[in-house]
Amino acid sequence: MPSPSLLETKWQIARRWAAEARQQQASHTRQARLALGFAVAAAVSGAFAAVINMEGTEGSPFSLSGLFALIAGAAAAMSTFFGRHILSERSQAKWIVARATAENLQSECYKFAAKIGTYADSKIEAAKSFDTRTNELVAAAREKGIEPPAKAVSSSSRLAPTEGMSAEWYAENRLAQQKDWYVSRSEEHRNKARLAQRLGLVFGILAALLGFLGSVTQGWLSITPFVGATTTIATAVALFASVDRHVFLASSYGGYAEAIGSLLARFGEGLVREEELVVEGETLLTSEYAAWAARMTMAPNQPE
Repeated sequence: MPSPSLLETKWQIARRWAAEARQQQASHTRQARLALGFAVAAAVSGAFAAVINMEGTEGSPFSLSGLFALIAGAAAAMSTFFGRHILSERSQAKWIVARATAENLQSECYKFAAKIGTYADSKIEAAKSFDTRTNELVAAAREKGIEPPAKAVSSSSRLAPTEGMSAEWYAENRLAQQKDWYVSRSEEHRNKARLAQRLGLVFGILAALLGFLGSVTQGWLSITPFVGATTTIATAVALFASVDRHVFLASSYGGYAEAIGSLLARFGEGLVREEELVVEGETLLTSEYAAWAARMTMAPNQPE
């Protein structure tokens, strides 16, 4: 069986880093959901403990109110433990680095296949530059303590580039597919932002309603602890949802989809030379990776 070419080898390395990014993202999402679940459990259990105490039940550790208080304390501790994955953007560092590494490796593969920039030299010099550049990207990621899986099953239908690829192939298999991905992701983030905003409104109305009923309705004073619980849940949902981030990504991805569409239209009309298509396309996509990484590493209290 013949050995894979240098381009094929580097493409497989890029896919391994993409698999690592997916794994790191899934791990972060699980941790964040656990934090949210424990925060909700703590708020509800604390409210029940307060209600039972208000009704005159002894609050010893062996009473029902004591049990709810114990559950609330344990859940709050677990929420704090897992909550670092929501409150600290550094917890996402591995996912961000892995994704950026995968995308930049793929970009170098397309540039090498098209023989543009430093890869326009002789075959030997181009291969040497390609090998050096990709090794630098991988080494920088490994310095962050990240190691991709030895083998990766690709979740993408994207075809690997080959040396001497045509501009038409690149337009169809790189740019058009990337445009469709941006459109899909933009809509996904837009829907997530809308859902989070609606949940926040629902919890806000519920908290106001409970507070009103508890203050003006005789016999309903015991529900007032749930006002605080509802407010706590609303805050936890807002932190988990990261509405501002979803809004930013929806807008950003939508903008890049439009930019790629314009580039493809100019190419289709013969307004972009074939040798310039890959240069413009990879410059555009590389700028997206950089903007995405910068936004994802922005702490919640930093300005937009």
